[in-house]
Amino acid sequence: MRHLILLPDLGQTTSEATVLQWLKQTGEKVSRGEPLLVVQTDKVDMEVESFVEGYLREVLVSEGTIATALKPVAILTDAPQEAYERLTDGPLMVAATSVPSTGQPAAVETVREALIGAPATLVVPPATPEPAKARPDRNS
Repeated sequence: MRHLILLPDLGQTTSEATVLQWLKQTGEKVSRGEPLLVVQTDKVDMEVESFVEGYLREVLVSEGTIATALKPVAILTDAPQEAYERLTDGPLMVAATSVPSTGQPAAVETVREALIGAPATLVVPPATPEPAKARPDRNS
């Protein structure tokens, strides 16, 4: 199956990042949770992890190029020589789900089979929760 890796949501004030470096080459195996690329925002450089296991088949955003949050940056497949349909523009159907191993919320977007001719998933890493705010001490 084809898996589209999205640039994660970068926060309320940042919607783009520059791809600095791909840490994997086309054809290499990628484990779930393994850093796949490094991006730079106006505030920080960060690694983007793969949230699915597979083989990197196609890089959609080259190094030095600006990528948009929640848009595809790479295509992975389950098997190294698996046939897959190239990305086409078209509407997406979105469904909320959770990641079974962690139970943390994530969004998995399914691209309509009619548009691409084969099933696929877009995997969006869960947003990092904000730290809990300290409660005022009621005993003071």
